[in-house]
Amino acid sequence: MEVVNGEFFMVGCDPEDPSALHSPADAAALIHRIGFLPLFSTSIPGVSIEEHVPAECWWTGDGETDPWEWRQVLAVDPSIAYGKFFNRTAGFVSGAFFPVFANYRRNGYDFDALFEDELASYRAKKIMDAFETDEEGVGKALLSSEIRELAGKDETTLAELQIQTYLIISDFRQRKNKKGQEYGWHLAVMETPESKWGRAHVAGGYAEEPEESWKRIEERMKRFYPEADEKAVRKMLGIRHPGETVQKARETAKAKKPAERRILRPQQLPWPENLVTEIGLQLVYPETGTYAPLTDDQMVGLLYAMGTLKDKEQTGIRLRYEEHRTFRDTGDHCNLSTERIRQIIVRGIRKLRTPSRLCYIADGYQGVLDKREKEREKARELLKSGDCMKILAEVAIVDLKMSVRAERCLSRAGMSTLADVVKLIEKDPDALIHIRHLGAKTRYEIVEKLKDYGIDYCDGGQL
Repeated sequence: MEVVNGEFFMVGCDPEDPSALHSPADAAALIHRIGFLPLFSTSIPGVSIEEHVPAECWWTGDGETDPWEWRQVLAVDPSIAYGKFFNRTAGFVSGAFFPVFANYRRNGYDFDALFEDELASYRAKKIMDAFETDEEGVGKALLSSEIRELAGKDETTLAELQIQTYLIISDFRQRKNKKGQEYGWHLAVMETPESKWGRAHVAGGYAEEPEESWKRIEERMKRFYPEADEKAVRKMLGIRHPGETVQKARETAKAKKPAERRILRPQQLPWPENLVTEIGLQLVYPETGTYAPLTDDQMVGLLYAMGTLKDKEQTGIRLRYEEHRTFRDTGDHCNLSTERIRQIIVRGIRKLRTPSRLCYIADGYQGVLDKREKEREKARELLKSGDCMKILAEVAIVDLKMSVRAERCLSRAGMSTLADVVKLIEKDPDALIHIRHLGAKTRYEIVEKLKDYGIDYCDGGQL
């Protein structure tokens, strides 16, 4: 299509042109001859259905002559795949040439392997899970409106799955009301190409490298369109370099996370080392060996820290890490969706990373108590030997390893050191009670921290 003064005009061809297409059968023959063909015009002249059909035939509603109606016929054709394959625009790929296209676009990945290597989003995973493919890759077909509800109306993710050839449009149907009557526009019906042709056919090109598949695509283009240069072909296909969409994402993922972090998964480590690794303990406490089994005291500390979480968070973490269940199995056990249970587990792990809980896992339950007692003795000696307020002024709130709520509440109240807290309490013994959002539990935490530095304070009372 061309845009002139804000209006779209179809490129089209002369009705008397011998290469003009006049029916869906003519279009299917051209698709099979070339192997792939966009629906609308591209940067390469002549490479589209649009440029082989007279402009006046478009948008007439005639199923015999209107190419917009042909797509419904061609999508159902058992030897043709239809979808957004060309730079996020619609087009066709023949069934015989589809394995070459799939190998190039997927870089040899099935979707499950792509997700396991952290190269696909959870939203894309949620969409693919909806198709419920069996061992042969055969699954159900869904209306595009149903898929958009799963994707949160994310057209980008849906288009990306088509570009990577994990989804195709196989039909067009109308919605049905409660009485079973059809109504409204015809909507796209999507399914996996494995459902249409079988896994063996779609994965038939996996034996060769993606670069080899790219060369075969280039050879097709040079044979039928010798004037098209490589840059224009890459632009039409919507990928900068053969196989680079997945490969670049893979390299980016490796750069973001060290190799040892990427291989540490719940399936590869026993409980509770897998949870400790997920928490990232080795990043916070380098002296603690992640792979070494936890001591009995550290295990007690882990159970104590988990006991401070909500019931759903505890249940989700235990099922996921102790029993090595998938997110789907965990969600089914808790009567929650896969995405919701994932959010709950992630939130629980984020809470375990807070310093007030993490210290129990790193040092053990009794280790924390012993460490606090030593800090109290040391603080008492320092306070006796020098200026109390001067010493407390050097102790920053952020260094006390309290909960996030305690740190934020004290910070919002204008306190940055322990001396500021003591001054506030000396001025008003009930000051902690009046700090906004500072509840009884957090107030008790601050009182205990004051005791660590030899300052006895009765909640709501005197120093």
